[in-house]
Amino acid sequence: MEYALFKYLWLAIILPKIIQFIIFAGLLLLLLRKRNFKVKVDKIVKCVLLYVALHLFSIIFNMPEAQSGYRVMAAFNTAFIWGIAALYYAYYKENPISMGLMCKCMFTNALILIALSMLTLALNFYGFESFKLFNMPLYVGDWLMGVRSYRLVAFMDFSNLVCLFYFLVFPFAYHYILRYSTRMKPPFPQIFLMLALVPVMLSHSRLGIALAFLATGFIMAYKAKRLAATVIVGLTVLYMILLLNDASEAEALFDLAASFINGRQSSTDTRFELYEASLRMTMQESPIFGMGIKNMLRAAPLGSHCTYIGIFYKTGVLGALLISYVFYALISQMLRVYRCMENPHLFAAYFIAFFLALSTEDLDGDNWLIILFFSMTAILLSRISSTLKQHKLTSKQLEDCPRILAVCYDVEDCEA
Repeated sequence: MEYALFKYLWLAIILPKIIQFIIFAGLLLLLLRKRNFKVKVDKIVKCVLLYVALHLFSIIFNMPEAQSGYRVMAAFNTAFIWGIAALYYAYYKENPISMGLMCKCMFTNALILIALSMLTLALNFYGFESFKLFNMPLYVGDWLMGVRSYRLVAFMDFSNLVCLFYFLVFPFAYHYILRYSTRMKPPFPQIFLMLALVPVMLSHSRLGIALAFLATGFIMAYKAKRLAATVIVGLTVLYMILLLNDASEAEALFDLAASFINGRQSSTDTRFELYEASLRMTMQESPIFGMGIKNMLRAAPLGSHCTYIGIFYKTGVLGALLISYVFYALISQMLRVYRCMENPHLFAAYFIAFFLALSTEDLDGDNWLIILFFSMTAILLSRISSTLKQHKLTSKQLEDCPRILAVCYDVEDCEA
C-alpha cells in the first residue's frame, strides 16, 4: 500500500482534481490507519498545518469578494491539499520504505513520459492534430519563435507540469539505473539521460528547458570528472574566440538566444502583468492574511504561475513566513545529510532546478504534484536518517563517514 502513490501515479495524473483529492485523502487514511492514526508531527508539518489554517481563514474572510463558487471551491481544494501533503510527509518520514522499489516505480514513470513524447512526435509526423484520453490532451498547438508547432501536455492540466514532473521523478529514476539495476550497462544510462530531455523540450517551457540542460550538463561533467570538464571548457573558449573573429556569427547566436527567450512574448508579458497585479492587490487589500481566493485576471487566476508570489497572494506575510521556514528547513536537512547521500550531485542538481522552476509555476498547481514533492522528499530524508540511526552515527561522526549510504543505503541491505 505504501507504494501505491508511486505505482499508480499516472492514473492519478489523468484524473480530474476532485477525484485526485478523494483518492489521495482515502489512501492517506488507509496508511494512517496502519499506524493507529499516530504520526510524529515535526516543525515542518506544524508550519504547513498552520499555513492551511491561515489559508482557510483568508478564504472565509474574502469569500464575499469571490467571483464565483468555482473559485471558492478551488481555493478550498488548494488549502486542504497542502494539509494532506504535510501528513504524507509525516507518514513517510517515520515509515521508511524500500528506496530500490520506489526508484523502480519512478523509473517506470519516467519511461512512460518518454514514451508519450515519442508518441507525440509520431502522431505529429503522420499529421494527427490532436489525441485525447479522458478528454485530456496529449499535446496542444503552440507558436514558438514564430513557428507553428505542438506542445507536449502528457494528459496533465498544463504543459509546464511536464518539467516539474521531470525534475522530481528523473533523479530517482536515474539513481535506480546507477544503483540498483544490474542489467542496464553503458551506454544505456547515457541514452536514458538524453531521452529524458525530449519531453522537456517538447513542453516548450523556456525556463524548464534551460534548467534541464544545465542540470544534465552538470551531471555529465561530474561523471566525466576533470577530463571532460576541461575539454568542454576548452571547446567553449575556442568557439567564443572564433565567434569574436566573425561578428555576423556572434550576432546570429545572440539573435537565436533572444528569439528563444522571447519566443512567446505575449505569454511573458501576461505573466509579469499577473505578478504585478497579484502583489499590488495583496499589498493594498490584505498584506497580513492574504487574499485567499484566486480571482481571475482576464484568462488567468491571480497569484498563479509563481509558487512564491502565489503563497504571498493567498496568505500574505504570515503565510509567506511559514512556507519560507518550511522550504528552509527542508533544504537545511538536505544539506546536513548531503555528504552521506549516494549520488548527492544528482539529487542536488535536480532539486535546485525544481525550486528554481517554481518561480514560474505553482507547487500546488495540481494535487499530485505537491503530494509527490512532500512524499519523495520525506522518503529521501527518512532513508538516510534510518540508516544513520541503525549505525548509531552522530552528526559529528557523519563527517568522518561521508559515504556510509554508498555501502548501506537501504534498510533491506543492512546487516543487523
